[in-house]
Amino acid sequence: MQQRIEVLDIIRGFSLLGILVVNMTYFKYGFESYPEYELPSLDFLIEEYINFFAVGNFITLFSFLFGISIVMLQKRAHTHQESFFPIYFRRISLLILFGLIHTIFIWDGDILLAYGMIGIILTMFLNRKPKTIFIWASFIFLLYTAFSYPIDDESFEYDDISEYEITEAEVHIEGSYTEHIKFRVFDEHYEEKPTQEWIELFTDALGWGFTLLPNLLFGMYVGKKEWLYNLSNYTQSIWKVWIWSATLSFSIKIIGLFLEHPIVTMLHDGITPLSMAIFYTTSIILFVQHGQMVVVSRYFANVGKMCITNYVMQSLITTTLFYSYGFSLAGKLGAFYGLLLTIIIYTAQAFFSTYWLTKFYIGPIEYIWRFGTYWKRPTFIRKKQ
Repeated sequence: MQQRIEVLDIIRGFSLLGILVVNMTYFKYGFESYPEYELPSLDFLIEEYINFFAVGNFITLFSFLFGISIVMLQKRAHTHQESFFPIYFRRISLLILFGLIHTIFIWDGDILLAYGMIGIILTMFLNRKPKTIFIWASFIFLLYTAFSYPIDDESFEYDDISEYEITEAEVHIEGSYTEHIKFRVFDEHYEEKPTQEWIELFTDALGWGFTLLPNLLFGMYVGKKEWLYNLSNYTQSIWKVWIWSATLSFSIKIIGLFLEHPIVTMLHDGITPLSMAIFYTTSIILFVQHGQMVVVSRYFANVGKMCITNYVMQSLITTTLFYSYGFSLAGKLGAFYGLLLTIIIYTAQAFFSTYWLTKFYIGPIEYIWRFGTYWKRPTFIRKKQ
């Protein structure tokens, strides 16, 4: 049991590093405006490496872990003979609340609200057999992969710079904190249709959640199969999955570097995020099983134990650095300095988390989440020895 939890914490901490690497681009330039680096600049190479190894892969991994955690929550409730659904709905409701606060007051690239919204849909699968969950996950995954086939529709015409991009740039560079809040909720429609924009805030989050649904279901499937309880019994199988996921992922990605074809794009966008997530997961499990990088793993695990706290902290730090109400660095850092800043922030989080957990059992947001979930005050402060 302890090994399973430790491994999941390590993977969760590692996924937060990857998420920060990817999100750094959005913090620097927003969601629509991306710089075009020229070969052979260092910025170009770093951006290509990020696209190859990180983009799409870590949000998939994070979602996979979230699916596992739901099953773990369910098993814990059954072990303690507690009614699961009230616990689950309190947990999901708090996640929606955290997501709203994060979206409105900190950063609109939030994922917590999407997890909370799709968590409501996941109730349909909570009491299903593993085989049923796997069939649904596979069907939706293949369906999404097919829909990722690019369609060249000449009827669509795009302006060079959209209204959203203009407003986004103006707000990030010159806007007050209040204007940032308005933009996060209402986009470019500052004074128009506020009720409609509030509704869209939730529907957009639910839509994003649906794109992650197969990964969540695959995570639930793994959780219900209970493979993670006795990893040492599956070492040979883990090696096979590692080889399979690495071969599939890197074959498609390398082909995509040299061949622009709709089918290659479909396979890349539809399959490789999940196969890369599996590759990272099995890699970490094998490292842990063979006692490699023990010290580094401990720091990753500590970040993972304070997952939501560190996720929100990343947003607080980066928006303060890049937005106009902070140090106003938006658009001023290239890929190299963005990656360097990512490493600095994450390293600081690793040391902070390690120190925090010598004084407290869980992170501050995790404390609120657990308290609200179980309606019991969890042990927070560690007693001095």
